[in-house]
Amino acid sequence: MRLRDIVEVDKEGLIADAVNLKMMDDSSKNLELCKGFVFNYDAENQKRSTLGVLDSLRESFHSTNSLNVHLMVQDFGKGKSHFALTLANFFKKPADSPEVAGILARVNFATSGKANALHEKLQAYKQRSKTHLVICISGEVATDLNKMLLRGVRQALEENGIRDAIAQHIIEKPLSYLRGLTGEKREQAEQYLEDIGRPYGDLEAMTELLAEEDEYDIIPTVVELSGKLEAYAFNFEYNLDTEQILEDVVTKLCTGEDRRFEGVLIIFDEINAYLRAWLKNSKSAGGAALQNITNVCERNRGKIALLCLAQIKPSLDTQIPYLERKNYERFTTRIELAPSTYEPRASLELVIDNLIKESEGAEWETFRSKWGDTLWRESRNSYDQYITAYSNRNWPVEEFHKHLGLGCYPLHPLTGYLLCNLEFTQGRTAIQFIKEDVSRFIDERPVEENGELQFVRAAQLMDAFAGNFSLQSKYTEYAKAYDSIAAFANADEINMLKAIALYYLCGEKISKPERERHDAILSVMTGFSPAKTRELLEKLSQEYQVVYFSAGTNTYRFFTGFNIADLKRKIEEDTENKVPDFNELLKHCRKNLTRYLGSDTVRADRFATERRVNGADWLFGKEIFTIDQFERVLSSERYVKRAEAGLIAYFIGEYDQDLDALEKEAELILAKAPQVVKERIIIALPNRGTRDLAKVLAMKEALSSKSSREKQDFGAALTELNKQFEEQIDLELQQIFDSCTYTCRIIDKVPSAERKRIEPIVSKML
Repeated sequence: MRLRDIVEVDKEGLIADAVNLKMMDDSSKNLELCKGFVFNYDAENQKRSTLGVLDSLRESFHSTNSLNVHLMVQDFGKGKSHFALTLANFFKKPADSPEVAGILARVNFATSGKANALHEKLQAYKQRSKTHLVICISGEVATDLNKMLLRGVRQALEENGIRDAIAQHIIEKPLSYLRGLTGEKREQAEQYLEDIGRPYGDLEAMTELLAEEDEYDIIPTVVELSGKLEAYAFNFEYNLDTEQILEDVVTKLCTGEDRRFEGVLIIFDEINAYLRAWLKNSKSAGGAALQNITNVCERNRGKIALLCLAQIKPSLDTQIPYLERKNYERFTTRIELAPSTYEPRASLELVIDNLIKESEGAEWETFRSKWGDTLWRESRNSYDQYITAYSNRNWPVEEFHKHLGLGCYPLHPLTGYLLCNLEFTQGRTAIQFIKEDVSRFIDERPVEENGELQFVRAAQLMDAFAGNFSLQSKYTEYAKAYDSIAAFANADEINMLKAIALYYLCGEKISKPERERHDAILSVMTGFSPAKTRELLEKLSQEYQVVYFSAGTNTYRFFTGFNIADLKRKIEEDTENKVPDFNELLKHCRKNLTRYLGSDTVRADRFATERRVNGADWLFGKEIFTIDQFERVLSSERYVKRAEAGLIAYFIGEYDQDLDALEKEAELILAKAPQVVKERIIIALPNRGTRDLAKVLAMKEALSSKSSREKQDFGAALTELNKQFEEQIDLELQQIFDSCTYTCRIIDKVPSAERKRIEPIVSKML
């Protein structure tokens, strides 16, 4: 019997990386994602499956007695945003759309032979119901929930060609007024905005903020502006009432025989990020906006539903300070309702179970009758002896066997477990491994060889996820061992070496009983017999000497060479008697000036626009000085003959306490300069010193100066440490220069809101 006779892989399924709801704007990508989402289903506990969540949302529009505030909790990288996109399409697209057809096909695959009635129920619901107005918001995009919701409502309405809702009038009336200002009135408006310090920029900037960002905070300024330009101030409505906006949509568009939509679905992604922002500053996060939304949901059951997506339960968020938790929980209990909170924590396990489908013929039953007990023993042994992640998950061994033993065959239960629980399975995903490696295994292999049941063993994960494993420091030890024997070792020896590496690379995801020799779990990971395993381990440790046996832990270990910590310690010792040269850091800054300052000049755009001159003729240069150099430059006649219109003089100091003195000296030198020079100089000073960056630069140079032989000995540790030094220097210098404040003769005339930006200062100075 061949494996392909009893199991098949769903090759259409996918879990895409970095999915976000904006991908719906790309019709081809959106359709691909709809056709590829892998639903999971657990008939005994729907709250643990994505199909259960979909059906619960459907129920929200089926009856006024159904709950309509839902929370789904799922770890990062497990397909949560892909699921949100699939839900949005299911409810917003018509029944005859290719997106809905693709989604229902995926539902059918997941329920085939298990719950066909659920597929039929969802299909019938789409056929008899109108589409839904779907509003998508994300806690990562912004913090003000009122603004997020307004933008989401307006976007959803515009997609459906609707123009007469309150949500649109709030922005469109003041926006229309700003766009209508021309000629003399536009000039008067610009002058008024300049007089009040341009809190939101000029007219063009304000118009863009209203049109693109739904920045309704601008509207009071537009009202004041109209009062200056017209006979009376226009009464634009700018008190954003979230409940009124949603009630308006529900009443006008989702009620009555001729209603446009079946209901409103709000999908709130990344709600943990929003709740943390709300706790820090509830006013800027929209105040009671979330409460307003749940109020509308309560009053309009059957017509509106809210689905919040979170990485962790809000009530269990450890980032919430203890003293603020009571206030926080009073707020979050509105969305974390026990009957409608779903935690498909084992979602990837269920996905893989649904991705590998057993045949519906007699072959599968024949296989189970012969090998069922063997599979159970493998599941029981792995669950009891080696795995760690399910001990506090309420996942008994029977469930483990159902989904990762019998349900995922030909994956070995330990392989399936690791595939679902390694940290990086969202990189080269578990789905890709199933579709590629496991599909090939099924196509090529028999069910048994030499009386042994065939499995995809855990050691095979090393090749499939080599790119991910290689990011761990422990991988270097394996790589050195592999490189030293790859030319002459056979495939079995290499496979055993991979199993040893995988044992350590999995970290706390697997363990073994203290008294059990390492051989036992390595035998499970490779599929070799105990005798063959001992033979291979002896070869690797005694003959090749790339591993050694540690009696204290009953494990085989790799020999270790230089790691990053050892190398850094050595470099620190090499440079400890050398005084860091601050001038070398200055040279580095000047050499990389454009990296840290963006460019070596600033163009006075505002000045050029107002004066109608060529901006390229009005540039201020950027330079980094010491005090002595600054004094020499300003006392030199050649400075007055510089091509630039002026100069921004940047200073850096080694110690924080040096900066005040540095500022005073620079200003004193500038005060002594001729008037024509004073008018062309801006001083820039950071708010912190460079501290130990000169020492870090010296260590980086010491690292680079090592001989070729030393560099070879240090291996990957040298590359990584050099990268760390570079990143530290670049990051801290960027922060230092970004923190600069500017001083010049006209700084008091620059609006305080613009004093951190150099271009307005240059324009004002000119």
